[in-house]
Amino acid sequence: MDADEILVIEGGEIVDRGTHGELIESCEIYTEIARTQIDRLEVDI
Repeated sequence: MDADEILVIEGGEIVDRGTHGELIESCEIYTEIARTQIDRLEVDI
């Protein structure tokens, strides 16, 4: 979540890139991944 840039890769290709906040707003794939990984930490996304 604190990375300067996160790459979202699907099928071996970059499908989106940005910060955590940007990707939560714009990338459904990233949002789903974040929900499964972060919900355990009780972080509001």
